[in-house]
Amino acid sequence: VVGWSGRVLSDLPFTVLSLAALLWFEDWQREAQPSPLRTMRLAGVTGLAMLVRSVGLALPLAMAATHLGTLGFLGAVMLGSLYQMIPVVAGAPVPLARLAHLVHVAFVVGVAALVAGLATGRPDLLGYAPPPLLGALVLFLLPVGFALARAPTRSATVHGMRLAVAGLIALAALGGILALARTGYLRIHGDWIGMLSAHAALGGVV
Repeated sequence: VVGWSGRVLSDLPFTVLSLAALLWFEDWQREAQPSPLRTMRLAGVTGLAMLVRSVGLALPLAMAATHLGTLGFLGAVMLGSLYQMIPVVAGAPVPLARLAHLVHVAFVVGVAALVAGLATGRPDLLGYAPPPLLGALVLFLLPVGFALARAPTRSATVHGMRLAVAGLIALAALGGILALARTGYLRIHGDWIGMLSAHAALGGVV
């Protein structure tokens, strides 16, 4: 069972990243002149998938590389782009925008602790990740959620932003539960593999 679980957990990040790269490649290919951000996103995820595949069964390094690329890079891009796009696309200013500096610092500290804890397999390092990451998420969601709720524009793009924020909340909740369980602060009585698979799949979508 342990060997089978290790194989599933090792192959899962590669599968999720490969599916995300395939979807983004189709989106990139449809554009006549793809933006540099889309090109960089596609190249980053593709390279990360190859890196995870080359790591093979080295699960700690695979998990650390996956979270560094998805949460550390794509997550930061998502947070920053929402700060910039909501006033322009949704027509609603984000209140307390200067909190973004504190969000960035807490986010970087949390990602560093998470990646270090996953790479080294040390629960004490991993235990430092949830407080700053959840703190950054709360400081981000309060003004952004308020702006989206009061946005006068009712376009499909604005609805997509709201869905992205809702998915981010669900993703963070699952990730926080798994991190606390791995550090021993929380015990999961349900299907651990199922929760981990849901977290990885949701992370690929969000």
